[in-house]
Amino acid sequence: MGNGSLMIWTHYMKDIVFDETFVATNAPKGTKGQPAVTVAAGVQWGQLYDAVFTQNHTIVGASLSI
Repeated sequence: MGNGSLMIWTHYMKDIVFDETFVATNAPKGTKGQPAVTVAAGVQWGQLYDAVFTQNHTIVGASLSI
């Protein structure tokens, strides 16, 4: 919002991708895959909670009150 700043509108970046057997790069050999979710920048918490619920998983988020 300031002079010379750059604003990127991410609202329409709504991809949510589930991976039931995610293993981190360079994890030790034999590491068992775990459920994971990759979330695009425009996804809001409510949308993520709904998507995760449909996959029968749980995700923990933060709530900020001012």
